[in-house]
Amino acid sequence: MSDQDDRTPPGDPSSITLTYQHRHYWWFSADDAPETWHVSADIDDGGPHVGDMDITLVDTYETHDPFALLDGQDAELGHVAETVFAQVTAGSTRTSTSNSSRSAAGSSSCTR
Repeated sequence: MSDQDDRTPPGDPSSITLTYQHRHYWWFSADDAPETWHVSADIDDGGPHVGDMDITLVDTYETHDPFALLDGQDAELGHVAETVFAQVTAGSTRTSTSNSSRSAAGSSSCTR
């Protein structure tokens, strides 16, 4: 049994507050940088920090090369993009059947 199996929340889950921040400069096009969101979870009234999550969004209809955009942002995002956009080859159009025009990749961390 791992230590994580015995973990208890740092406080009442209904007291967790999510704070989020969005970053995408107005002068950036879809090919310049992906949208990024940072979400932080904390216990109300100065309690402990619970965790963080970073979300990266790419508009696949507006971005000419989503793989290169994500790979240029972060090596881990590049690995995710390689898997997500594996059906796209150079010069071809998007072949995914997804109805969404935006793809998301994220990472999270939890602290005690």
